Amino acid sequence: MRFVDISLTSGGVAIITILITGKGQRVGDVAAGTTVVSEKFRIGLHETLLQEIPEDYVPKYPQVMNLSDQQIKQIKSEALKSGDFLLIKQLAEKTASLLQLNPEEKNLAFIEHIIKDYNYYGQRG
Repeated sequence: MRFVDISLTSGGVAIITILITGKGQRVGDVAAGTTVVSEKFRIGLHETLLQEIPEDYVPKYPQVMNLSDQQIKQIKSEALKSGDFLLIKQLAEKTASLLQLNPEEKNLAFIEHIIKDYNYYGQRG
């Protein structure tokens, strides 16, 4: 099918077939029943530890540097993605206990502050 796909039509049939199928398949792939599978993992900034910190940001909890990158990743992924208020409350309590803190903020605000402080100290030293 490569001859029809690419050689005979200078790739025109291949391009049209790829666009029409929506799965990245050429005529040969459609005939063989195969599909192109991408194994690339796309990671956005929201899925990393990095976070924009304003220049005038004042950190509140220097104890956050006692946490590892892995712990912060877990806190960030569980708290900010779950939407489960009970889980966020438990996570905030566990984090406060681990850092020996008595936070003034509510649970989610405390977690967000911990993440920002960790980023602040990690980026500025």
